[in-house]
Amino acid sequence: MTRRLTLLLVVNLVLSLAALGWLTWITVEPRYWFEDAYAEKGPRGDIGPRGPGGLPGPQGPVGPDAEEAVGALDDRVTELEGLIASTGVSDVESRLSEVESSVSDVESTVSDVCTAFSGYEGAFGDIYLSAC
Repeated sequence: MTRRLTLLLVVNLVLSLAALGWLTWITVEPRYWFEDAYAEKGPRGDIGPRGPGGLPGPQGPVGPDAEEAVGALDDRVTELEGLIASTGVSDVESRLSEVESSVSDVESTVSDVCTAFSGYEGAFGDIYLSAC
C-alpha cells in the first residue's frame, strides 16, 4: 500500500514539474507556440460589400412616452374630426397648416440626425443606413 502511494506521489510530482516546465516554455517563447499571432501582416484590403440584413427581432413593449404620444395624437385626430364636422374649411386649413409645420420640424430634425451620423461607422451605423 505504501509502495503504491509512493509511486503515485512520484508520478504526480513528475507530471507537475513537466506542466510547469511546459508553461514556462510557453511564457518564455510565445512566438514558437503562437506563430500566427506574431506573423507580419500585409496592408488591410478594401472593405467588401455589405451583406444582407438579418431577420427583425420581436417588437418591444410600448414605452410610457409612446403611450402619451399616441394618446395626444388620438386627441388631435378626434379634435380635427370635430372641427371638420362643426366648422368651415378655413379652420381646417389653419389646423392643417399647423400639422404641416409640425411635420416640417420633424423632417428637419431627422435630416439633422442623418447628417450627424453620415460619417459614423460605429454601432449606430445600421440605424443610419436603414433610416436615412
